[in-house]
Amino acid sequence: MDVKRNTQPENGSVSQVQRIYRQVRSGILDGTFPSGSRLPSWQDMASQLGVSRSTVKRAFELLSEERLINSRGAAGTWVCDSRPTAADGFAPKHFSGSFYDPDAHALDLQIGIPEKMAFPTKSWVTCWRQAVVRDTGVYLWEPQDPRGLAPLRQEIAAHVAVARGIRCGPDQIIITNGFSASLNAILQVLGLSKGGAIVENPGFPRTRAVLRLAGMTLIPTSVDWLGIDTASPPFEDEFLKLAVVTPSHHAPFGMSLASERRVGLLEWAEAREAYIIEDDYAGDVLPYDRAGPALAAAGSNRVFHVGSFSKTIGPSLRIGFVVVPIGFVDQFARYADAYGPASPAIAQHALLNFVKNGHYLRHLRRLRQLNGQGKTMLVETLKQRFPSLELRPEGAISVGLMLGERADDQAISARCRDQGLGALPLSSWYEGPHREGGLLIGFSNVEESSLVRYCDIIANALGAHR
Repeated sequence: MDVKRNTQPENGSVSQVQRIYRQVRSGILDGTFPSGSRLPSWQDMASQLGVSRSTVKRAFELLSEERLINSRGAAGTWVCDSRPTAADGFAPKHFSGSFYDPDAHALDLQIGIPEKMAFPTKSWVTCWRQAVVRDTGVYLWEPQDPRGLAPLRQEIAAHVAVARGIRCGPDQIIITNGFSASLNAILQVLGLSKGGAIVENPGFPRTRAVLRLAGMTLIPTSVDWLGIDTASPPFEDEFLKLAVVTPSHHAPFGMSLASERRVGLLEWAEAREAYIIEDDYAGDVLPYDRAGPALAAAGSNRVFHVGSFSKTIGPSLRIGFVVVPIGFVDQFARYADAYGPASPAIAQHALLNFVKNGHYLRHLRRLRQLNGQGKTMLVETLKQRFPSLELRPEGAISVGLMLGERADDQAISARCRDQGLGALPLSSWYEGPHREGGLLIGFSNVEESSLVRYCDIIANALGAHR
């Protein structure tokens, strides 16, 4: 069909019909509007775009003629379940090495997913309902503190004081949408784009991704059983002004930064007028014992402590926080006022209710217990099934099954994923040509009855790539 011959609406707005038709069509073909999703009504779209309803209606008719959408009357207009794809359409992206794949459901043995059996769902729903019912009007009509809800910041300050040894006030807490948002906020306030950043090697892939997007040059620095080596050459570079580290529990191997290196790292920051971002991803979820004192507990004005609730409550909550050194409180307040990085107020109020009513601490106790049990079962099963392979069981949220530099752990991980297993490739956590091959295997949500089947999947994946 010659589409152009069918684009003349009654008001003569040929270009407007074509523009709307092409934009929506492109969104359908590239997956922006997924199959089976509901489109805005043509009345609502006309109001949004400032055009007549007949213009949008005609554009929708063209899309319907191509069988890209179908109208269900009062039920609305929907993208057809079976539709053509763009010739150069977007392939689903697999976020290799990262904790979560936003295009997929959580998989068995996937790291970073909290233990579902430990979560008090009824208590959480009650806290959320209280937040919605009691204060909805306030959320909608009253301005909110862009740094985050003040009572929640007070609770977080009290929590990190007890759990992590950090003495701070609520004005030093900035609530964000999670780890990446916290990291970006620090880089923005400090004006550190285009510089160099020391990162652990291996280290969390998302940290490197955020730093790269900020325009920074990564300086990978090796770690050993004492943590990151603060006597290595990168720390001698006088132009480097940032280090991003996991000192309390290294990601992914679990060693704590030795006391002499902690001192060396703090002294480096003071001497170079540099900054340290402390990623405390595992402080509340260690299976067997408490994490050591946070680096920020030393009270240095050079350390920014970053935490979140993604590993204790869930990644979709999207609530993280930064403990800001006292000397930077005003700068971060101005940043928050300009960018408003905090999560939605209802989510913050629900979390506040959850913490204040004691549910969070009870949840953490149960979470650590179940994580410990799951880790023990996983390690014992892996030892029995793969006695010739090295295990790195010290990780806070994963066990490393080491395969050596020559192993194609990317392909092995992909084969496991095809069978519903979320074991991640260790090589993605390395920077540079020398990478250890292995699988990072989560131990939350582990059932003993399923572990043999999981090991069969891993064994088959290993056998297929030898």
